[in-house]
Amino acid sequence: MKLRLGIRKRIATLWVREWARRNGPSGFGRLAAWMASRGRMPYYGRAELANLHPRGFIAASAAIGHPGLRTGRNAYIGDGCYIRRRPQGGDVELGDRVLLHGNIHLQTSNGARVVIGHDTRIHLNCYLIASLADIRIGENTGISNECAFYSFDHGTALDTHYREQPNRTRGPIVIGDNVWIGHGVTVLSGVTIGDGAVVAARALVIDDVPANAIVGGVPAKVLRMRE
Repeated sequence: MKLRLGIRKRIATLWVREWARRNGPSGFGRLAAWMASRGRMPYYGRAELANLHPRGFIAASAAIGHPGLRTGRNAYIGDGCYIRRRPQGGDVELGDRVLLHGNIHLQTSNGARVVIGHDTRIHLNCYLIASLADIRIGENTGISNECAFYSFDHGTALDTHYREQPNRTRGPIVIGDNVWIGHGVTVLSGVTIGDGAVVAARALVIDDVPANAIVGGVPAKVLRMRE
């Protein structure tokens, strides 16, 4: 009995591994991703499929419309992720073992790129919108649910309709290594968050954050330094 169960488990593992190996952003790759993920819970439950092959895993429900997407080894793009390039958008680069857990809206335009370093995890329902300036995130960084990063904003001239306001930027968003960003944080253009910093939930970050600082509030201020 144990031998039979062991054989069945081995066959099931080989089945999943083979389909995961064939996954991709479109066509047959979507079918392969769906087959590999059958019986697994979405989002976090499917992240381990990225470990079955160096090419990583893109969930069948992810919408990839970005020809400049480059992924490192064992990267994971989860359910409901939306990756799009608008006019003159720059590349999207995901490092090794990057996890985009699900429902992440990632977009580039106007020469801007998004670069995410090795072993960084971005949790559910986040927005990374890069226009005019890059969004660069370091290694081993954790970004909690419902965070938003905008490397641009709109003009506010009184005599111009809001739809005609030109975009502008204060510069790229740069997030260092080993940073933790809490639930619902918003980071605006021109901000650098130093290595090892912690940003408290619901903070609005409009100024640079020193390395190893703990910040919070609207706008975010330094609360204390990590010991």
